Amino acid sequence: MDDDFLDVATARFEAAPDEWLVTVATMELVSEDPLESELRAAVVNALTSVPGVAKVSESDTGVWLVVGDTSGEQLTIAAAGVVDQFADQIVAYLDSLG
Repeated sequence: MDDDFLDVATARFEAAPDEWLVTVATMELVSEDPLESELRAAVVNALTSVPGVAKVSESDTGVWLVVGDTSGEQLTIAAAGVVDQFADQIVAYLDSLG
């Protein structure tokens, strides 16, 4: 199984240097509760806990807009930590889909 579904990416807006997009690829695939809502809540909590973050909102499935004076590295580490924490559950869920 390809592990691309576990990827996390962070991008900064050039026009607004205090705005970031954090993409969690696995959210495109996980679409059933309770796992989906647990993952979403955990991502928001992790991103909100990063120093300098003022606001976190989901802008699209698996994509969060983060506003604040922070770094892409810190945001990536925070979101990747959630994916790591839930990796076994994510893989089990995807395996159950066939």
